[in-house]
Amino acid sequence: MIDSRIQRVLGAYAGFASPRELRPVAVGQGFSGANVWRVEVLAGSFALRAWHPQHPTPPRLSWIHAVLAHVSRKSRETGLAIPIPVPLTTLTGPTWVEWDGRCWELAPWLPGAADEQSPPRRERQEAAARMLACFHRAAADFSAPCPGWEALGRYNDSPGIGERRQQLARWMSDDWASLEAAIRNGATDWQSFDKLAARWLTLARRVAPRVASQLAAVHHQKTPLQPCLRDIKRDHVLFTDDVVTGIVDFGAVRPESVAADLARLIGSYAAESAQTWHTATAAYETLRPLSAYERWLIGVFHDSGLLLGGGNWVEWVMVQQQVFQDRGAVEARLCEILERLAAVAERR
Repeated sequence: MIDSRIQRVLGAYAGFASPRELRPVAVGQGFSGANVWRVEVLAGSFALRAWHPQHPTPPRLSWIHAVLAHVSRKSRETGLAIPIPVPLTTLTGPTWVEWDGRCWELAPWLPGAADEQSPPRRERQEAAARMLACFHRAAADFSAPCPGWEALGRYNDSPGIGERRQQLARWMSDDWASLEAAIRNGATDWQSFDKLAARWLTLARRVAPRVASQLAAVHHQKTPLQPCLRDIKRDHVLFTDDVVTGIVDFGAVRPESVAADLARLIGSYAAESAQTWHTATAAYETLRPLSAYERWLIGVFHDSGLLLGGGNWVEWVMVQQQVFQDRGAVEARLCEILERLAAVAERR
């Protein structure tokens, strides 16, 4: 028996009213708040996604879908196929359905699996970096303004750098007192997280002055902006053998410097391996050369992302008292961040 909500959503698409099979893939899991089902019909396999109730907003989701359609069209024109799931159009025209307080989309199911090896084989590092370069090249001339960031233009300050600078300044303005008080009070029954949070604060005190200096140095320095993925990481790149056969999860797409995507992708693969960083960036530049400023910006995004990423988890759990069903996954994510942040702290 198919859930009535899902039945209603699938009925908005031609040929999906009576699917042969419907299987939950990520329902009540993960950190994004999105739920995903695999839908089997005569035409093939598709992914049904119910986005978080609050993000992306309907205008932003329409813009994201337009970016994906543009990239797909450009890739076909150039002969460099980019495996992205372009959402289907409903019977009434839009590419999403708003129902039950969420936006829903239906897109082709992409084959392959994420690489779990750290770091991946050189062939996969290079393949992922080249595919990211292909996406950036195809998206570069997409000109429709992004809802919420209409004033950015194509050459401006990095919005991500500005946001990180403000967030770090907020934490440092009271000499970390608010976060320290929350950690001291603890997460009641989650003692293992309390210890991880305390470890993050110790590392943050060491790393924050350097990161703040990096962010200040690039503040108000303009750089090319274009649609970027902003959450491109090992979990979201699918491989079949050594070929990238899928890039998934586009909820964070907005205008940004390509350096943000490279920092996110390579950082998720490489930890602190200098060789992996060199291999991946060199492969990327065979298709999309980087400026000297963009190369430097990659490091700024990487270091600040680790520092603020760990702090976000501490703030969500300790201050905002958010509840996460899979505590093990949260701890694993924070442990990974702490390991990499410790390497940044030891860097001279």
